[in-house]
Amino acid sequence: MCDLKGLFEGGKTYDEFLDSLPDNKKTKFRKFAGESETFDTKVKYILAFSEGWCPDCQHNLPILKFIADSFGIELRVVPKEDNESFMEDFITGGQAKIPTFVFMDGDFEVLGSWIERPEKVKQLWDNEPLIKARYLNGEFDKYIVGELTDALKG
Repeated sequence: MCDLKGLFEGGKTYDEFLDSLPDNKKTKFRKFAGESETFDTKVKYILAFSEGWCPDCQHNLPILKFIADSFGIELRVVPKEDNESFMEDFITGGQAKIPTFVFMDGDFEVLGSWIERPEKVKQLWDNEPLIKARYLNGEFDKYIVGELTDALKG
């Protein structure tokens, strides 16, 4: 596996990532205000592969930020572009997809990952004509929160 620790340490905080985006992209990352259970977790670091132009990233990264803050987990964001080699262990469907969230312990050992969108939405994606709008309007946020908090359980 590639050096995820080095990539994490060179990554941007969530706020730095947002500040690096043009205004027309920055406004797409809405603050998430929800609820999440909290518990002890081995996860100490989360590395997010993300791009400002990606609707899945625009929707899911603020939810991840909320959860990371709720648990006191350090979050860093890196672009997919030029970092595909770091994503090789997380390829699904033959390609690296974003967002990809990598959950690591205090030694930067990978405990799990979460890729692109929640399973419920993936199941409906090809057959439900309004799924994208429903998903991006927050109808499936509870599934995202649930899957991300499950990933923290290791």
